[in-house]
Amino acid sequence: MQFGRWVGVALVCGSLAACGDDASTAEGSTTGSTTDVGANTSSPTATTGSDTSTAPTSGMTGDGTTGTSITPTTTTDDTTTTPNDDTTSTTSDDTTTGDGTSTGDAPPVCGDGEQDPGEACDDGPNNSDMGACTSACALATCGDGLVGPGEACDDANEVDSDDCTNTCALASCGDGVVQPGEDCDDADADETDDCLSTCVTPSCGDGFVQAGVEQCDDANQNDSDECTACKDATCDDGIKNGGESDVDCGGSCDGCGLAGACAGPSDCGDTLVCDDGACALPISCKALKAAKPDIASGDVTIDVDGGGPEASFPVYCEQTTFGGGWTRLMSAKYPHFFNDANWQNFNPDAPASENYSIVGKRDLFKNGASYTYRYAVGDALTWKDGPILFQVAWSQDHDAFTATTNGSDYTYLAGDKPTTCGGFNGLHNKYQGPSYATDVDTGDNLNCWWMQVVPRSDWHLLGYPPGYLHGFLGGNSNSNPIHETQWEVLYIRE
Repeated sequence: MQFGRWVGVALVCGSLAACGDDASTAEGSTTGSTTDVGANTSSPTATTGSDTSTAPTSGMTGDGTTGTSITPTTTTDDTTTTPNDDTTSTTSDDTTTGDGTSTGDAPPVCGDGEQDPGEACDDGPNNSDMGACTSACALATCGDGLVGPGEACDDANEVDSDDCTNTCALASCGDGVVQPGEDCDDADADETDDCLSTCVTPSCGDGFVQAGVEQCDDANQNDSDECTACKDATCDDGIKNGGESDVDCGGSCDGCGLAGACAGPSDCGDTLVCDDGACALPISCKALKAAKPDIASGDVTIDVDGGGPEASFPVYCEQTTFGGGWTRLMSAKYPHFFNDANWQNFNPDAPASENYSIVGKRDLFKNGASYTYRYAVGDALTWKDGPILFQVAWSQDHDAFTATTNGSDYTYLAGDKPTTCGGFNGLHNKYQGPSYATDVDTGDNLNCWWMQVVPRSDWHLLGYPPGYLHGFLGGNSNSNPIHETQWEVLYIRE
């Protein structure tokens, strides 16, 4: 019988205690504890290792005698269980009961959803390094190196001028902090102060007028417009700009001088005209009047052949009467003496003098074979500002100083046309020698008028000094003082 075998073994060993060394096994074996033979109870057997072993127990034999038997026991790593014992002992922190439940508290863990001591927060599975509560159970803050809610960046440093500011915002123009690539950053949109809204230092040519520094800024490189080097164009800045036709002249500035660039007459000085893009001398008083209709009367230098061999010379232009454009050709204040040597050229460089003649230049003003004259007589003050007693304008197709005519080539233009002395016959050579006059009539006692243009040597026979320009207004005889005038002027217009 099996039971008898266990008894036989007990008899051979005598006692379990005596077999202690013999019962030892190699590593991983179990050594049983000593049990008193004959006792009716059993004691737990101490175990080591992870293997399962059996220990003898005492009990009643089949014949009623007391014997020793071995009861199987099961051993785990930490717990030894006997079939006859309902309790379980463990070597771990928790204790597990026979029905599988545990007793005791687990240690605190970040992520268990409970805010334990040492934790600033614990959102359980929602803990995140990008959340309000980090995976280390710390509240997200700017500077912790983690990009949390509301943060665009977090570089965990205190450098405010790098790509991530101390407020955990990405560096940008307009944040008030100067970062790499920015000249400045004043955090405003004012384009007239020291920093543009693009975080660039203002400069001439950026299109914005910096207050107190620039007068203008048109953002171009065109120095000929109204803004040059961010300053308003002026008529004395030494630059051709602001609509000027030449440097500091023309346009809104004063007219340019001789040879200055021009786009029209207004770009040139008062007594100059614009000729082929350049300011030039007029060829006549009439040409000046045509270019500048509002021109006043006065001294002008003309160039009758427009740069040809004839030298320019000064004249007086009368720009009011009968359409203007008249060149003063000859004048005399009574009494004045002309003679055969000077009557065609007297004070030629002084066109404003009382006694003056450029009759010798008359052919420079003719139009083809035609001459246009105007004769004026006054009896007070001067030829410039005295009242005109009589004047008439006409054209004729011959030179009165070298040819005679029957009067058929005269054309009346304007003025006081006489009604006596046979009517107006213009200026002609009626007498031999240097005598050129309007219709001289021996019957002038009928109050006709006439003009002696050049001197006659025989005037002394009538009581006058020889050789002077003389006009008659009528009277009962040539010697009557009523014939005498204060001044008279002959004009010509081409």
